[in-house]
Amino acid sequence: MGMDRKHFLRAVSETVIMVLLQKEEMHGYQMYCRLKRPDIHLLKMEAGTLYPILARVEKRGWIAGRWVKPKRGGRRERHVYGITPKGAAEFRRMLGLWGQIKFSLDKLIQECVSGKSY
Repeated sequence: MGMDRKHFLRAVSETVIMVLLQKEEMHGYQMYCRLKRPDIHLLKMEAGTLYPILARVEKRGWIAGRWVKPKRGGRRERHVYGITPKGAAEFRRMLGLWGQIKFSLDKLIQECVSGKSY
């Protein structure tokens, strides 16, 4: 059996979380909804997958969670996550590695599929 979407997501799930938190703090349900968008549906994670990943990334010190009181009319506090300085450094490393992997894979595909040689 080859690599399917589930196996691919397992490999990139922490990077996906770090990308989501680059611009703003978010709670888990916000992340879940963002990943349900049709244009990025391949990155969709079920809640049962998302929350253990958040816990793992928080344990590594890359993100930090905190409880926030509800705004007008809200009934429940929300656990929001934000990236830490350690997480920002790790994200820069991840992004650099992702760029290298993408470049190498693109080059290999060009060589093997289109027959172009470098």
